[in-house]
Amino acid sequence: MPRELDNADHQTVTRFLSEQAERGPEPEQSRARAAIQSGVFYRGDRLLFWPQAQPRMSYGAVVVNNPNPDLPVGAGGLNKARLEWNQATQQIHRDPRPGRTLAGEYLDSFEATGTLLDRRRSHFAASTIPLTFSKDQPRQPGVPQIFSAYEFARWVGWDLHQEFGKLMMANGTLNQMAFYAHLFDALGAEVNWVRQGRWSPDSDAELLFRRMYTAESRSCC
Repeated sequence: MPRELDNADHQTVTRFLSEQAERGPEPEQSRARAAIQSGVFYRGDRLLFWPQAQPRMSYGAVVVNNPNPDLPVGAGGLNKARLEWNQATQQIHRDPRPGRTLAGEYLDSFEATGTLLDRRRSHFAASTIPLTFSKDQPRQPGVPQIFSAYEFARWVGWDLHQEFGKLMMANGTLNQMAFYAHLFDALGAEVNWVRQGRWSPDSDAELLFRRMYTAESRSCC
């Protein structure tokens, strides 16, 4: 996004996104088209985005996407999920040459925006998990992002397990919720056991909690 554009102004950001979707170069055009279909509406019909600069990017705006694969698709048959997981991106799992394949797939920051509520009504019908409501007044229905992340992980995981015989891992897990644990072969969490220069590991209760939900899977801290 050019620096002369205001990356905190809603109208400016959405106009730039539309321009990229219509005539931008690849891969920016496909990303913009997917964001238009999958972008989260947080209040009213306003697209949710965060102005960003260093260290994540030189300048721009990060559009928050709903990753449910069953959302409506737009130009090019794209939504965010189908941009990230498709025949082309799966090809590495089909490569028979030694050292040219992967052991599986990794989803980072799985709970990061989990409690954020997507209020975009065109997204509601795609959710196989019942909607919930906002805490603020007036109560508004929506889809928590963690529900949509669950839908995406289940979709990708089915291909990995059934077609490729590969593993599925997520990071940033079991911090706020645990209902998705059965989808993964390994659950990760970034922890700090040295606080103010003192060795301070998680309690037995916390570790047993993780062990219980990982069952026969792996827990990586």
